Amino acid sequence: MNVRKPPALALLRVAVDLVDDGLTALLAARRGLVDAIATVRACAGLPTLDPAREQGVQRRAQALARRLGLPAMTARHLIDLLITDARRQQAACSAAWPTKPSSTTAFAQSPAGTDRRARV
Repeated sequence: MNVRKPPALALLRVAVDLVDDGLTALLAARRGLVDAIATVRACAGLPTLDPAREQGVQRRAQALARRLGLPAMTARHLIDLLITDARRQQAACSAAWPTKPSSTTAFAQSPAGTDRRARV
């Protein structure tokens, strides 16, 4: 059965696709920042997890969601997903450092030998 779709539907779907593309680009940018944070934490000998920071991120996201008229639970689920992703990413980065790097080389090179500063 061939159902004719209104042209407005196609335009709205294109708009949604563009928003999805933007969200994906923002996620990539966030992951780059998380990678830099993992490097700084590893260099400073700090733990990967920071529950107080995670709680603050959650509170801020839910408050913004309420101000924007979005369900706070939707924001909570999204931030939970982002935090879980960041934890995995930072754990992998921490595991890649064989020992605590010296402060003179820590920012110049990652464990794989790539320039970290270029990624931030």
